[in-house]
Amino acid sequence: MTLPRCLWTALFLSSGLLCTTFAGPDPANEPPPAECDLRILAAPDGEALGCINARAPVQVEEHVPGWIRIRVEGWIPEDDVERLEAPTGKAALSGSVINAAGKPAAGSIARLVSIDDALDRSVAAVRERHEASRKAMSLRIEDLDEKLNRALFSSDNLLEAKMSQIHLRDEKRDLQQQIQTLNESSAQELLKLYERYQVNTATADTTGFFLIEGVQPGAYQLLLISDTPISGPSWLLPVKLVAGQRQRLNLSGKEQHEDPFSSFR
Repeated sequence: MTLPRCLWTALFLSSGLLCTTFAGPDPANEPPPAECDLRILAAPDGEALGCINARAPVQVEEHVPGWIRIRVEGWIPEDDVERLEAPTGKAALSGSVINAAGKPAAGSIARLVSIDDALDRSVAAVRERHEASRKAMSLRIEDLDEKLNRALFSSDNLLEAKMSQIHLRDEKRDLQQQIQTLNESSAQELLKLYERYQVNTATADTTGFFLIEGVQPGAYQLLLISDTPISGPSWLLPVKLVAGQRQRLNLSGKEQHEDPFSSFR
């Protein structure tokens, strides 16, 4: 809806994205006013959050005596995102995620994780256990392959040789399934470790954009999973957040970043 002119002098509450240059529909194709003319407050008689053009389309979410709570939606230039201030003393992180096909990776989950020696040791232990078990199964599969190659020539009885081959193939298939199950369980175990040290999280929207706000400044790891740990891709990269600032990242499935789940695929 377009805000009625009779409400222009009112103060508003907003629970949506704010910008000082929202452009609403203008049937007369007139340029928007140079100055925005409707103030938006955080609460009745509260802190001013910003202002909008009086012609900007808004959604009314609540009506109380003397006040209207609205939601405003719009677009701003990508380069201006870093100008949005983080809460005083806090830090923020935003980014865009593009998959290997060059499309926005909507639904990707970004996790801001603490840097901790205990986490590193636990991650290493999961990988060592996984590697040892997977290696043992892989060696067993190699042994089965050799037996399969010899099966037809190891017996004078053709039927007996065929039955042996069937048994060996079934055993190989079971081992391959066990490896897949091992990969999935190890990946989930690793993900739970990162979640244990997780500080904050966000999910990318339909444009691939995510935003993590209100965290203490400092050094972290960003774990970003575009689909699932097994299907990938995933990224793990260091980030350093500064008080009162928002750091921005652009991640693409074509880029080479550490993938903590690659050994489980």
